Amino acid sequence: MKYWVYANGEVPGAYPPEELAAMPGFAETSMVCPAEGGIENRNWRHAGEFQELTEALSARKRAAAAPPAPTDRVLPAPIGPEDILNDASSKIFLHVSDLMRELENRREERALTQALQRQIVELKNELLAARERIRHLEDRAALIPDFEVRERKLQESLAETRQQLEKLPLVEQALKTAHDEAEAERRRAEQTAGALERQKSVSAELSHELADKELTLARAFGIIRRLEETLGGIVPGAASGIAPRVPEAAAHLASASAPQEPPPPPPPPAESPRPEARTVEEISAALPLPEPAPLEEPAPAALPSAKGEPQRSEDGGPMAAAEEPIPPAPVPTAKDKIFAWLKSIIPLK
Repeated sequence: MKYWVYANGEVPGAYPPEELAAMPGFAETSMVCPAEGGIENRNWRHAGEFQELTEALSARKRAAAAPPAPTDRVLPAPIGPEDILNDASSKIFLHVSDLMRELENRREERALTQALQRQIVELKNELLAARERIRHLEDRAALIPDFEVRERKLQESLAETRQQLEKLPLVEQALKTAHDEAEAERRRAEQTAGALERQKSVSAELSHELADKELTLARAFGIIRRLEETLGGIVPGAASGIAPRVPEAAAHLASASAPQEPPPPPPPPAESPRPEARTVEEISAALPLPEPAPLEEPAPAALPSAKGEPQRSEDGGPMAAAEEPIPPAPVPTAKDKIFAWLKSIIPLK
């Protein structure tokens, strides 16, 4: 490898190690620079730092130290101005080399000092950051017991949750059963509601029919009372013993359908005893048969229809028809008259 050399204020080269060793004034303290790295301040070093240059200088010293031949006589060479200049230049070069070495050392020391200062600043910053982190960790460390308590509670809650999750299929099955039961209850409720609606409609119809029946029964009672009055007018004392045989249910319905009125005051006590109750058949059998009318006299008028009452004369007897004569007919009995009148005034449904 070749080197540049700093000599006499110049940088000649590049030379191999043998030529540099043969140069006058070249020593281990000479400043050299490898030709491969370029001429830069950081690449300038002493020749003694390179092994091949040290070996070349050692070889030169060994060759100079070899004893001359005995037959030869070494005479001192004359010293001229050039030798003096070379010697002074060599000293100056050595001094400059020392100065450059010292400058390089100073530069290295300065660079090292700057690097150390930067490292110190970085270490201070790291130290402050470490202290801040330690203080933060100390604050966090005070929360560790609370975190441990919370962790224990969370573990217990997690265990309870796992137990609940294990029971979840049973709960789902129970919920499904309850849902099915609720659905069945809902269907039964719907069926019951439908049945209740039907019962309400049937009850309304029955109530309507019952009201009609009660009205018809009330009318029948009224007709019976009118019949008793008429029978009492026809046969005095005959209707006083008639006891109407009305079923208890009809009497109850009549009393329920009739408006609630205050009870009438009790009648005064009868002076004579009440006659024994008799039926319509007994009364009819007890009635006297009317005498047959003469042929020249018109027959009595028939009992009135449902349209009105029969017309009577001033003496209370029936009036005869004046339009056409009525042929003689069988004499009706009182029972036949009563039943014919009932049929005419009571509508049959």
